[in-house]
Amino acid sequence: MGGMGGGMENADENCKLTINGGTITLQVGGDGLDTNGYLYLNGGEVYVSGPTNSGNGSMDYALGATVTGGTLVTAGAAGMAQGFSDGTQAFAIVSANGQAGDTITVQDANGAELASFTPTTAFQSIVVTAPGMADGQAYKLLVNGQATEFTASTQATAGAGQGMGGKGVGMGMGGQGGRDMGSRGPRGINGQGVQSQDAQGTTSTGAQDSQSAQSAAIQNA
Repeated sequence: MGGMGGGMENADENCKLTINGGTITLQVGGDGLDTNGYLYLNGGEVYVSGPTNSGNGSMDYALGATVTGGTLVTAGAAGMAQGFSDGTQAFAIVSANGQAGDTITVQDANGAELASFTPTTAFQSIVVTAPGMADGQAYKLLVNGQATEFTASTQATAGAGQGMGGKGVGMGMGGQGGRDMGSRGPRGINGQGVQSQDAQGTTSTGAQDSQSAQSAAIQNA
C-alpha cells in the first residue's frame, strides 16, 4: 500500500477500507493503511512497521477512521501520523522513539498485557487500540521497558499535558466531525492530542513495502 492517500482533493465518500478479521502485518516505506475515504477496523489484528520518512504515515485516510473492535498497533514516523477519528473501542496515539527490534507493549492499570508488537523499522509515533481499552481510562505503553502513561479515548481530542519525566506538546486542532481536512503538513493526528515519550520516558498526554496478510478480511472499494 502507498501513495498520497488522504488529501481532501482526492477524497471519495465511496472509498472504504474495512478490516473485519484475520491478521495483517505490514512493513511500509510509503503510506500504510491508505484510503481516500474511510477506514473501518471491526476486528482482527493489524500491525504496521513504518514508514520512517515524515512524508507518509502508518495510517492515511481522507474522511475518517472508526474502530469498533480488534487490535491495531502501528509504529512509524511522526510527521504525517494519523490516529483514529472516533470509535466505540478506545484508542490512543503516543509519540515514542524506538528502533527496529524494540518491543512495544500496552498494559492496563493492573499490568495485564493488552497488545504487543516488535516493529521492523525505527519509529517516532505509535497508534494503538485493543479489546479492553475503555474511554477515559489510563494505560501504560512500554518501549523496551521504558514506560509512558496515556489516557485512551473514543474521540480524537486536542491537547497536551504533563507526564512521567517531562512535558510534551499536543499537536493539532480539534477534529471536525471526525474528519481529516487533508492538510499535508504535520496534522496532529487528526486533531488528537499527541502523547509523547523519548527513550528516557518523557511523556505528555493527550525501503521497501512488504505485506503479509493471513486470513485477512479486507474490503477496499
